[in-house]
Amino acid sequence: MKKSIFFVIAILGLLSISCSSVPKGKANFTGIVVDENNKPIQNYFITCKSLNQPQKVCATNEGGVFVFEDVDFGKLELGGFKMGYALYSNPEYNFTNPETVLCIQIDSSDVVYEKARNLLVSGQLEEADKLYDMLKESQNLYLKQTMTGFGF
Repeated sequence: MKKSIFFVIAILGLLSISCSSVPKGKANFTGIVVDENNKPIQNYFITCKSLNQPQKVCATNEGGVFVFEDVDFGKLELGGFKMGYALYSNPEYNFTNPETVLCIQIDSSDVVYEKARNLLVSGQLEEADKLYDMLKESQNLYLKQTMTGFGF
């Protein structure tokens, strides 16, 4: 009987060690945005929304770094945009460690246009059209955010 109880306790202990859990509370969430050449992108707007908080928006600094303060741990919906760059979307980023810096690599519009041209040449019209639409949406979001910042 004692062996059975010890065995159950040992198994429960192993299960609690092997199961990862999401921490409780809030912390700062940090990331960096770079282009296809790993150069920082300044003024790339990043959006962040958690389950219990409204969407937050911030722009990257000259080093491509962004920081959201007091973000709930757990699943985040992330997005990003800047005129001249591809849109960023990550609807299910799992924020569990405030010491981890998220690195986001974004293609410039030149790279996206080249990809779209290659798709057109290979006859993949729908895929090329999706890339063009994505760049247009990024431009519109950037203009809207810029106008809002100036009080329009």
